[in-house]
Amino acid sequence: MAKTQSPELARLFGKRLMVGGFVLLLTGVLWKYGVDWPTILIIIGAILFMKGIYIKTKGKLI
Repeated sequence: MAKTQSPELARLFGKRLMVGGFVLLLTGVLWKYGVDWPTILIIIGAILFMKGIYIKTKGKLI
């Protein structure tokens, strides 16, 4: 990974990590409690979809 010089880049990277971590955490929790794969994929898909809509409406990349 390239080093982030500007605070803006650092913020974007932090947000990416946050979202990625949240998705992994959610997947892990659901898997632990015996939720099947399609459900996990639907939930992750929904999160990404909502995130995409948010980015599109706000007009900035997250």
